[in-house]
Amino acid sequence: MKRSLAFWSAILLSALLVAGGFRMLGKPSSSNELLHCLPGLAVEGDRLLLQGKAGELPENLPPLLLELPALAPAATIVDSLLPLLRRSEEFVLAVEAEGPTHYAVLRLDDVSLQALQGGRLPPSWAEPGFALCDGGRGSSFVLEGPWAKPLQGRFESDFVLLADGEATMARFEKALSTEKGRGPFRWTLRPQWPAHLAFRLTRETGSLEFSAAWRCDGMPNELVWRIDPLPSLEEPRCGRWDEGEFHLPPDPELVFGWRLSPEEGRFLGEVLEGLCGGPVSLPVEMKEVCSPALSTGPSVAAMGAPAALLGFPVPGIFVQSRRKSGEDGIEKFWHLRLAGAGISPSEVAGFPRGGTVAFPLTLTAVADEELALWGIVDGGLLPPRRPLAAFFPGLAGEERLWAVVDLPRLAERLQTPEALGRLLSRFGRLPLPFRLIRTLRELAPLGRIVVVLPRLDSGWVTWTRPSTSIE
Repeated sequence: MKRSLAFWSAILLSALLVAGGFRMLGKPSSSNELLHCLPGLAVEGDRLLLQGKAGELPENLPPLLLELPALAPAATIVDSLLPLLRRSEEFVLAVEAEGPTHYAVLRLDDVSLQALQGGRLPPSWAEPGFALCDGGRGSSFVLEGPWAKPLQGRFESDFVLLADGEATMARFEKALSTEKGRGPFRWTLRPQWPAHLAFRLTRETGSLEFSAAWRCDGMPNELVWRIDPLPSLEEPRCGRWDEGEFHLPPDPELVFGWRLSPEEGRFLGEVLEGLCGGPVSLPVEMKEVCSPALSTGPSVAAMGAPAALLGFPVPGIFVQSRRKSGEDGIEKFWHLRLAGAGISPSEVAGFPRGGTVAFPLTLTAVADEELALWGIVDGGLLPPRRPLAAFFPGLAGEERLWAVVDLPRLAERLQTPEALGRLLSRFGRLPLPFRLIRTLRELAPLGRIVVVLPRLDSGWVTWTRPSTSIE
């Protein structure tokens, strides 16, 4: 099981990162001609297939995507080829882990295509440092750039074929010479949409395929994904999202909800261990709060309420769960936190158990018969309770996970923690929480995003403001 943790981590995190990593790709494709040029890929082993328009690809993938062990080989190749893919009108890219090897089919504008056919580097290709090493040999050429080794190129009608070596190009040529050599590729998830991704990961425990499709038409921009197959896990038996109320800031930067069975909660805990590269060590008082009540839900985390450290404002964040079993965890938290300190938490109106302290850090842990709440937040300034339907009317009631994030405002709020992270990076590898903050900042141009997982094996993302660049 442990050997598969990075595998699961990469698959689930990809669902959140791909929306920012491969930003929307423009107008729908009119045919599958490019996809039909690819040779058949290996039946087993890791592989990635990406197709779409290139007008709005990012300059680089989010660094966190490149750091996940299971994703890094393929993601590194994609990242190195982005400067080239961004200069096409349409493309398809295939990456196989064995080797690794990769193939690309590009549709270029007339000016660029004519330049290459004449043995010259297209004008727009000079800026990223491309070099045409061997051009003008009929239908083939060699291209150097920010990738590991020169690419072999060939013209096929009005397409440009690229491969990472002569042997790989030979597979291309064989595929084009006979229908049997071509891959049986077709998109089954929103096939009418303009951009698609399929990423297969194979481990000792089996194979999973993460599929995604997305479009950018501004009404709103949308991405859907599917993971197949996911292990059979127990269904949650806790309350629905349309039951009860939660404390919600009037204009939060982030709200994240989860409603899971204990088995699903343990599974995602193992995913977190995979992301962190090993067991997650929490302070003993945190372990008391992160009881089954908070780990399975229905629970909501929110950012956007007042908090302070040594009297200075800091981002306030708190977690709450509608599970009565959370009351004992709140009591144990304060006993462990304040034992021997000679102070007691102040009462919080409306909560018979727990309390709040203001110094050195505003910290609140309270519970009543309906709700348990803990967080770095001023207990005297908690936002009022309200039904989730008033904040997120689109929830059906049984979703496993969901999030609403105002990325630009969240990135601004996290500037101080991020600066601390940059300081810590001078002494070694950037800790995971600060790497996540860095990734959120890089995704900020996406605007306000909504993520919903009706089940753990599928979900969707929307964002309301098209982005122009990720800086």
